[in-house]
Amino acid sequence: MSGSTANLACTATVGRLPNGVVMTVHVDIVEPDSARLMYEGMRQAQQDAGPVTDLPGVGAAAYTYTDESTGFNVATYDANLYLTIAAAPLRPGAALPGDLPARLTAVAASTLAALHT
Repeated sequence: MSGSTANLACTATVGRLPNGVVMTVHVDIVEPDSARLMYEGMRQAQQDAGPVTDLPGVGAAAYTYTDESTGFNVATYDANLYLTIAAAPLRPGAALPGDLPARLTAVAASTLAALHT
């Protein structure tokens, strides 16, 4: 990919009120060094805003964080892919499912694998 990028995004609602979740998946397909730089820059910005948690076993590196407006987030990169997944409750202030971190981790890993093939 010589100097070009591609951006893919998908938003889906899972479930319905009052317990539904809005998920947003965003993928940037860039040159390999660019994916790492995007990841590192966004991680630093997020660390300045609040705590992040390393997420081993997903891509080259990954972390999670929670944001008031976007909910629970996973950010990862691998080779030329930079991937973010956000999940927020449909009803503001509602609790997210307890197994959501494990589910988003699985989505991130399978998305990276599918895009590499």
